[in-house]
Amino acid sequence: MRYELYKLFRKKTILILLTVGLIWLIAAPIVSAMQYSTVTEDMQPLKGFEAIRYDRELQNTYSGRIPLEELEKLWNEAEAIRAEVEAGNENAYWQQFNRYRVIVSVGARTYYLPMYVEDARESGDLSELYAGTIEKLPGEHELVPAADPESPIVKKVLAAYDHIDYPLYGAYMGGWEDFFNTIPFFFQYVIGLLIVIGVVPLFADETSTGTAAILLTTRYGKSRMLVNKVMAAMLYAVVLFSIFAIVAIVTQLCIYGTSSLPASIQLINRKSPYNLSIGGALGLWLLFGLLASVAAAATTMLFSAVANNAFTAFIPAVLAYILPSFSYSGLSPLIHRCMKLLLSAVIGNIDTLFGAADYYNIFGLLVERKILIIVCSVVFAVLFSYLSVWLYRRMEPQR
Repeated sequence: MRYELYKLFRKKTILILLTVGLIWLIAAPIVSAMQYSTVTEDMQPLKGFEAIRYDRELQNTYSGRIPLEELEKLWNEAEAIRAEVEAGNENAYWQQFNRYRVIVSVGARTYYLPMYVEDARESGDLSELYAGTIEKLPGEHELVPAADPESPIVKKVLAAYDHIDYPLYGAYMGGWEDFFNTIPFFFQYVIGLLIVIGVVPLFADETSTGTAAILLTTRYGKSRMLVNKVMAAMLYAVVLFSIFAIVAIVTQLCIYGTSSLPASIQLINRKSPYNLSIGGALGLWLLFGLLASVAAAATTMLFSAVANNAFTAFIPAVLAYILPSFSYSGLSPLIHRCMKLLLSAVIGNIDTLFGAADYYNIFGLLVERKILIIVCSVVFAVLFSYLSVWLYRRMEPQR
């Protein structure tokens, strides 16, 4: 297996793309951090890492889970300063309001999110909670369940909000909103395509060179060799995703610190129903991303096993990976929701995984999307790996 894994990573194309991707992943947040600016309470301008450190220490004055009574008092103080700023005293923002940023974020979500949920319970309309999470693009309103307070899906979605611990845990959140906004695109396309490019020659190259017929006649050609190929492809996907995910998270933590990890997910995803921290969301994203990466490798192997060369395998493999990432709500809400369970809609989408509770009606049983994602990823990984080996063996006489 080590030799098969070495063959996947030694390709110049993979090494170049891997290097460029890692450089971008490290450089992009550093460049953004260097442009970060703030003003001290003494009205001294700061920029770059010094500004980040200052804001983090200042705003974390009110970090943690503050009791509701104290939170209300601090919230009122912040609102009074905000009114002063809006009245024209711009210096008051830096001199007084900046240190209340955590209070403002926690207070807004602690007070207003329950109001949205209560309104939805009365009207049965989930539009406000789905907007920006499940319903992201114009024309996706059909994805919102019909407004009905007695609907099982509406009740199930709203019941998820009962488990949130109020008041929320607050902390300095500098940089994390950008992380949640940019990481999905990068992982969805860069990591996914790197997996496809690396795995697609696995069987197809041997078919095109004629060595497949020879290898399949050897002692272990139909057993150990094929198992090693499958395991190498999956390990390649796991290592690739892990490298990029760890580098992205570590870079973020080095720049902005670790104080944000215990903060409630609602400080990023304002309407999230999950009693989850930023650190917990990152951990679960790693799990979903790894499963989706392995399933992507298995799917690509399937095309490689039946193709005569790597190019003819690459085109359908790329299409199979990319097509689920588009919106199909205008064509059919059912097709759209099925597509959102597939690999490219999962591998990097940390922003939508924890943005809203999304239930699927499976023969009358309401199942959460994340459970279906795990089931689909495992089924695809096992089934497509088996089919790849079976098809590769079956095509031997034709070669």
